[in-house]
Amino acid sequence: MTLGIAIAYFAALGQARGFLPYEKTALAAAWFVPFVARSVAQATLIPLAVPAMLVLFGLLLRRAVLLQAQSRSGRPATPETNFPRLAIGK
Repeated sequence: MTLGIAIAYFAALGQARGFLPYEKTALAAAWFVPFVARSVAQATLIPLAVPAMLVLFGLLLRRAVLLQAQSRSGRPATPETNFPRLAIGK
């Protein structure tokens, strides 16, 4: 239930500043998971809600780090400048 507030905030933030890769997919999955989580967990003993929340939290944390880096560099965080892709392994 409280995940709905986070989904709404994250969707509004994405609409205002543009979506990063995988954010729309994660939002759709986080919205859909509560409908199937209980039945899947009963049938397979695999919880779906916790991993979905952790993925959403990780994506929100990534966005916060990128916004903070952009504010430190003095560049405005707008959809025109967009967010740089994370350089993993560099």
